[in-house]
Amino acid sequence: MLQIEAPAAARQPVDFVSRDPSGLIGSTTALQLTGGLFECRGSQATGGGVRVTEVQLDCGLHLTSAIAPSRLAIVLVRPGPTRAIAFGTSCSAATCLVASGAELELVTHGPVSILAIELERTAVDWAAPGAPVRAALLLRASERAAIASFALERLEHARLQGQACGDVLEAGLTDIVRSLVERGAASAQSRADRHRERLVKDALEVMWSRVEEPPTLQDVCSAAQCSVRTLIYAFNATFAMSPMKYFKIQRLNAAHRRLQHAAPGTHIFDVAADFGFWHLGHFGVDYKALFGTTPKTTSRVSK
Repeated sequence: MLQIEAPAAARQPVDFVSRDPSGLIGSTTALQLTGGLFECRGSQATGGGVRVTEVQLDCGLHLTSAIAPSRLAIVLVRPGPTRAIAFGTSCSAATCLVASGAELELVTHGPVSILAIELERTAVDWAAPGAPVRAALLLRASERAAIASFALERLEHARLQGQACGDVLEAGLTDIVRSLVERGAASAQSRADRHRERLVKDALEVMWSRVEEPPTLQDVCSAAQCSVRTLIYAFNATFAMSPMKYFKIQRLNAAHRRLQHAAPGTHIFDVAADFGFWHLGHFGVDYKALFGTTPKTTSRVSK
């Protein structure tokens, strides 16, 4: 498990190399989407109600972070040559994700840099504290520079001096952060986006209800009452991959987690079958292609 905070007395950032992305921003869960041994490198510093995180992710992930209503997350995303998507919107170097009282979602298909600031929402939100905010915004160059400068300076200062992070109010970022909250709250989701999210959720519920005998794409579309083309478009917009490929990756990740925490004597075939993989050889090939290791090795290392 990724250690995200130093002892309270030290208050210095944790420079880490981790193979578990949990806890990077808010309460984070992750699915690995592209192949290889996952590894992330970064630093975190916490103090004065502010947590700053800088991290480089080296492979594709679907990150979902639950941000409490009392907290505000501001995330700068710098994708590499591959695509990154947040809330159904492609990310660029100017993208900033803002979330409070909602889930922050980011889908990457290759290396990506993340710089995040988490703080108490009451420190900057005077209008409607607690009202959910969930948006991908485009920043002006000056806004991005100010946020990045604050975050990186606090990390470096804490690394060298062993002191807590500074406050955004002291850094003169209040107006920028308030503006982001206002813009995020005002950017109402379109009817088409709401329909897409609902369709994706319904389709995945259908798939998981029959996980031991995975349904065909046509079966899923019939249950979700949509055309094949519509469902493929919805998944491509959300995850940049087809419905059945995303579901297969979900199942492989679920099997991976099960094997990581498997009790002694657990049979790999039983775990695979629970998630709809009935051919152990095919399961092993797909598993190693995604995670860079074998099911047997995962199970052995977890003991």
